[in-house]
This record gives sequence, structure tokens and C-alpha cells, in this order.
Amino acid sequence: MKYAAFVALGVFAVSPAAAFKPADLDKFKSTNECVQCDLRRANLKAGLYQKAKLVKSNLRDADLKGANLSGADLTGAQLRRTDLEKTNLQGALLISADLVAADLEKSNLRGADLTRADARDADMDNVNLQGAKLDKIDLGRADLKRSNLHGVSLIDAELKGANFERTTLSDANMMGADLSRADLDRADLSGANMSKTNLTRAKLKRANLTGANLSGADFDDAIIKLARFPDADLRGAKNLEQELLDTACGNGKTKLPKGYTIKPCS
Repeated sequence: MKYAAFVALGVFAVSPAAAFKPADLDKFKSTNECVQCDLRRANLKAGLYQKAKLVKSNLRDADLKGANLSGADLTGAQLRRTDLEKTNLQGALLISADLVAADLEKSNLRGADLTRADARDADMDNVNLQGAKLDKIDLGRADLKRSNLHGVSLIDAELKGANFERTTLSDANMMGADLSRADLDRADLSGANMSKTNLTRAKLKRANLTGANLSGADFDDAIIKLARFPDADLRGAKNLEQELLDTACGNGKTKLPKGYTIKPCS
């Protein structure tokens, strides 16, 4: 009878959202170190945490906006939905970190190591990742518009549906990466190693691929309208039809599959 009454009245108590352990938060703030700690939903906004040790700690939904975590060790940390906007993570270790749906807009990740990190659906608009290591990272559907990824390593990375519009990827090593359905419109891919990449249904309109290595890349249903391929290597490319090449341009040094031609860029 009591159960029925509570249902009818709609007065079930709702348990509060899980939050951090106060002892863990105090420990971190006093020592700058808290391995495998529970810091969920903690307010660490604009804090100075250079070289902090937060290995395998739970920082889900925490507020780290504008914080300085340069050189921090966040290996294996849970950062799902964490606010890291404008955060300094230069040189930080984020190996195997969970960054799903995290907000990293305008953050500094220069030289950081995100090997095997899971950053699906992350907001990384206008992020500085210059020289960062992102091998085998999952950036599925992540937004990296206008970001700086010059010289990054993205070997065997999962980049399905990621948004790289107007992004700088010059001299990046993307060998073996899955870029299917990715948006690379107007991206700077000059000098990039894109050998054996999957470009199925990728968009490369007006992209700069000068000097890029695209040998063995798969262009199935890709869009390369007005893309530039001077000095690029397209030998061994798959599903690269002449009709598709006719929408792009190159030069006399563009290496093409036997029997194919490309018009010169103006």
C-alpha cells in the first residue's frame, strides 16, 4: 500500500548525482597528486596543476576550464564530458584516456601524447595539437575545425566522420588512418603521409595536398573537387577514377597510377 501511494504521488526520492570524494579532492589540492582518485564533477576551474599526477583518476564531468595542466600525467584518466576549454595540456600524457564528448575547444595540447585515447564526439575546435602523438586514437565524429595539427602522428588512427575543415595537417603522419566520411574541406595536408589511408566518402574539396603521399589510399566515393595535388604521390591509389581526377589539379611532378592524367593547377 505504501509503495502504491508513493507511485501515485510521484514522490520517490531521487539520489543525487555521483560526485567526488572530498578526501581525494583535498589530497589533490594539497599534493598535486592523486592516483586513481574520484574527482567526478569537481570544480578545478583555472587551477595551477602543472605536472600533476592523475593516473587513472576519474574526472568525469569535472570543470577544468582554463586550468594549467602542462606536463600532467593523465594516463588512463576518465575525462568523459569534462570541461577542458582553453586548458593548457602542453606536453601532457593522455595515453589511453577517456575523452569521449569532452570539451577541449581552444585548448593547448602541443606535444601531448594521446596514444590510444578515446576522443569520440569531442569538441576540439581551434585546438593546438602541433607535434602531438595521436597514434591509434579514436576521433570518430570529433570536431577539429580550424585546429593546428602540424606534424602530428596519427598512425592507424580512427578518424571516421571527424571534422577537419580548414584544419592544418601539414607534415602529419596519417599512415593507415581511417578517414572514411571525414570532412577535410579546405584542410592543409601539404607534405602529409596519407599512404594506405581509407578516404571512402571523405570530403576533400579545395584541400591542399601539395607533396602529400597518398600511395595506396582508397578514394571510393571521395569528393576531391578543386583539391590541389602538385608533387603528390597517388601511385597505387584505389578507386581513383579519371573522372574524379578531372575535378582536381596537380602538376608535372604529380605521381599518378599508370594511364591517368591530371590538369595543372593555375
